[in-house]
Amino acid sequence: MNEEIDEYDIYHQDFTTVSEWEVFVARIEEVLIDWRLSKSTMVKHSVENHAKKWFTKSEEISYQGQKFTLSYNYMNCKSKPESTEESSDKSLLVEIQDGLWEATTRFMDDSDESPFPVSNWFGLKQYLMLYPNVALVEDIDPLMAPTWTLTLKMRENINFQLSELIGKVMELLDNSYLLMDTLGLSKSLGLVNPLNKITEAPITISKLVKAAMGHGRHTSEFKGPISDELLMPLLYYIFPDAVEDGTHIYPPHLKMEFKQDGNESKLCSYVKSSPEDCLVWRLSVTAAKLHDAGGLSYLAHLWYEFIQELQYRWEMQIPVPGIAEGTPNARTCLLHQKLQLLNCCIKRTMEGNVNTTGHSSEEEFFDCSEGEGAEEQPPWDRPVGRLHRLGEATLKNGAPLYVPRTQDPAPKTEDQLEEDAELMVRLGDDAKASELRARMMSASLLSDMEAFKAANPGAELCDFVRWYSPRDWKSDDGGALGERMLLPGNPWVEAWNVARPVPASRQRRLFDETREAEQILHFLRSRTVSGVAELLLPAIIRAGALRATQEGAIGSSASVGGVDARRTFEIAVRELYEAEKEACRMLCRRKVLGGGEEGQALDAAERARVLRAAGGVLPAVARREFTLRVRDATAPQLMRAALADDITIVGAFTERIVCL
Repeated sequence: MNEEIDEYDIYHQDFTTVSEWEVFVARIEEVLIDWRLSKSTMVKHSVENHAKKWFTKSEEISYQGQKFTLSYNYMNCKSKPESTEESSDKSLLVEIQDGLWEATTRFMDDSDESPFPVSNWFGLKQYLMLYPNVALVEDIDPLMAPTWTLTLKMRENINFQLSELIGKVMELLDNSYLLMDTLGLSKSLGLVNPLNKITEAPITISKLVKAAMGHGRHTSEFKGPISDELLMPLLYYIFPDAVEDGTHIYPPHLKMEFKQDGNESKLCSYVKSSPEDCLVWRLSVTAAKLHDAGGLSYLAHLWYEFIQELQYRWEMQIPVPGIAEGTPNARTCLLHQKLQLLNCCIKRTMEGNVNTTGHSSEEEFFDCSEGEGAEEQPPWDRPVGRLHRLGEATLKNGAPLYVPRTQDPAPKTEDQLEEDAELMVRLGDDAKASELRARMMSASLLSDMEAFKAANPGAELCDFVRWYSPRDWKSDDGGALGERMLLPGNPWVEAWNVARPVPASRQRRLFDETREAEQILHFLRSRTVSGVAELLLPAIIRAGALRATQEGAIGSSASVGGVDARRTFEIAVRELYEAEKEACRMLCRRKVLGGGEEGQALDAAERARVLRAAGGVLPAVARREFTLRVRDATAPQLMRAALADDITIVGAFTERIVCL
């Protein structure tokens, strides 16, 4: 039986009634039309055109009792855009896709002053943003998180004390004024004449020692900016042998390089420095700290007192402490070489005021053995300056061959060797220049020939060659010259012909210690500000590198060659900054994580350590971000969410994306 159903009993939805969602969407469309955005086209901008100034239009819209704000954000351009293209243009899409992909690597980078970070996330220069006016999620308690991971991030352009101190010394490389001009002492120190004596400061180690030894002299009334209470301990630290308390004594054996195990790379190893904790290290580090504390005048005062002490030690024949023994070592910095050379001068003066070889006049004459007929030799042909016999070797005339006492070669620093090389080049290539060059190079050879003739009367050139260069001697006919010595124009033949039988003690000195010492002192006191900085920086940099290594910094395998000193310093300072930054990071990691690793889940003890380091309370969460990105052959697929005072979810997908 059919049952009649009243049509009014059936529910009918009234599609003519406007819902709240439709009102919301219609209102958005109305605003967009009012802003004339419906007819806008995508504009392709160049980076140079952006004025980095954002403008915003906004309108408030309500939905289900909640107020939202719709904003249109766009970047103003200084000039006209390069081109206006429709959104379907392939080149524009490629540019957007590339910028979109690269933007996701800049985590939490909001540096373009856009009202919202989506401009950086997707490389946008104009966009619409719809957001609620009140927070949807109410600043999350980090303490309730089930898993904690921690990653340290260093601030950009962070200042480190060591790098900042070295940087201030680096700035002095641009100052070409005399350092002593800072104290107003250039004229009084007689810098125009390298042999002028300089007066002594009233308060120095030199004065105290001289007073105790009864060698006081009239001194000037100079008073530097550093107080005596600060100056004297610093000078005692640099010259610890001036006092007898035994503190700050230099190690007996100075190491030339850092000691590291295995083949581990050394930080800033390409900078030539000096032995660790030697005088140059102490002077350089002290000078850097004084300059940091009191400026250039403090540095100039310390440099002045340092040279005054060197002057006194040269005059009183007191060696400079804390300097490696021997002649100047070219593997060390120039300042250390200069002080090594000064010690050579002092030692040469101490060894003998009678002769330059360090032996008394009685020792210069070698007594002939019995049967050699020394009594029968006339005074002008008597052997002088013999050291010892050369085994069983004999002269061509059958007499025993004796090794003569000779002068030591003149020690030189690397800058002196460079000057000699430049002089050789400037002489030219003509015959006269070649002769002069040979005479300059054979000065030591001529001295040895004269000493050999004095010790071996009647000797020939082949006898000298047998002792001096055995590979150029032949045993034919009792002794003969080798083929190389018989070549035309051989300087050895010319030197032998002009050589006279003169013992080393009566020769003109190859090394004039007085002249060299005065030149060293003048070199140091006449330096410009940049010159002094260049002398001090090697030890300052290496001392800083050692400190950074001790703090955990890892050395690099970088090498520097073919660049000037300043460029070398710049490279080293940059490397040292990165090492100091890494050492600071490692120190923070040890303090916060202990033995844990970054990015790994923290256990209870490590959580407690993090809380203690943060003062017991974690800072409020500023924003959390989540990124999902996949790149296929068509285009990148991206979704990004930011959680802060509100929730923002944005994405960029192609039509191929499949949501499950």
